[in-house]
Amino acid sequence: MNYQFPSHIRFSTLKSLNLFNPSKILFPLWLFLLIFPKGGFKIGAVPITWGYLFLAICSVVIAFQKKWQIQESRSTMLLCLLPFQCVAIGTMISNGIADTGMGFSFLISFFCLPFVFFLLFSNAIENLDTERLFSLIRRGVFCIAVYGIVLFFVKGFAGFFLEIPFLTVNWGDLGELDTKHINRGTFSKLISTYNNGNIFGVCILMLTPLVNFLEKQFWRKWIIKLSLLLSLSRTVWMGLLFSEIVFHCFVRKDKKKSLTELFCFFLTAFLFIVFSFYLFGFSWGFFFDQSLGGRAEYLEISENIHLFSDRSFAGFEEIVYLGIYNQFGLVGLVTFLLAMGSPLLFILGKRKSLGPIQTSIVCGLVTYLLVACSDGALLYIPTMAFYWFCCSFGLRRDLS
Repeated sequence: MNYQFPSHIRFSTLKSLNLFNPSKILFPLWLFLLIFPKGGFKIGAVPITWGYLFLAICSVVIAFQKKWQIQESRSTMLLCLLPFQCVAIGTMISNGIADTGMGFSFLISFFCLPFVFFLLFSNAIENLDTERLFSLIRRGVFCIAVYGIVLFFVKGFAGFFLEIPFLTVNWGDLGELDTKHINRGTFSKLISTYNNGNIFGVCILMLTPLVNFLEKQFWRKWIIKLSLLLSLSRTVWMGLLFSEIVFHCFVRKDKKKSLTELFCFFLTAFLFIVFSFYLFGFSWGFFFDQSLGGRAEYLEISENIHLFSDRSFAGFEEIVYLGIYNQFGLVGLVTFLLAMGSPLLFILGKRKSLGPIQTSIVCGLVTYLLVACSDGALLYIPTMAFYWFCCSFGLRRDLS
């Protein structure tokens, strides 16, 4: 069922731009959200990126179109978000905001982006040229993987980062990449154009099952997997392992070929770990770190049960679910799980059996929810833009 929202306000200038045409906006959004997600500048502590800025412009244009539509499934997702939004905004009003940048990012991630992808872009997502979209995603992920590998070895052997201000790095972060917790001794994490290994990892992991299905050339898929391994992030490694298992169990139909590819992946991952002892100076302590990379102290948050929080909002700890609990209490955590999980439940319950595209999207979203147990990069650009887009696209009616 579709709902139409008439608008009696017309802006001839915006209308003449015809900017909100799926065929016209797909390429710039792909370029500035997937390829160059960090390009932009800062106003104070708040990063303004080209991708988010373009999303805002498109949203204004479509809001003043003569009519636009929303599918019933996407309106349901907005309703499932509402309890968490109410708890969050009530807590922030009551307790205040300690970190303006994180507060602004939270409002963008859980108020603006869901509104954009589930409401304003609903009809556009239904009418996207999927063949072109899949081609752009497949090529885009491969390109940033290749660039990330090149950047990784340039930094490792030459000792400097390649930076293009306003494009591969925010102007406000120019020359400060070494301060972003990406060092692993002699080498730094692979960061590509995402400026952070974990952000790169969790974002690409959401798309990896889909790319695995779409990409027919074996060596290109392995370039992408190598880039994720070179993130040198245990969180990303865990997510990649899980992603490979669920992809070959639930998406690939040729089980014999799946077992062969899965065996090759495990063998490669094992050899990579052995090789990392030599090249990166790792020890077994790195893989069995009892401090969980400094995250173990966050577990103390769960010892004191509270329905609501009295803390000023200052962002989330790396373990997303504990961070939500810390900032918004048990009620906030329950409503957060409803908000994040309802699109998955709706996609899974929509049909008796899912096609490979929808199954791939579900695998990517579940992978993200898993890695969020360690480090979900929840409020960092462009994580939630990827998540909400995948949720909305997964609800498309004609996907197989």
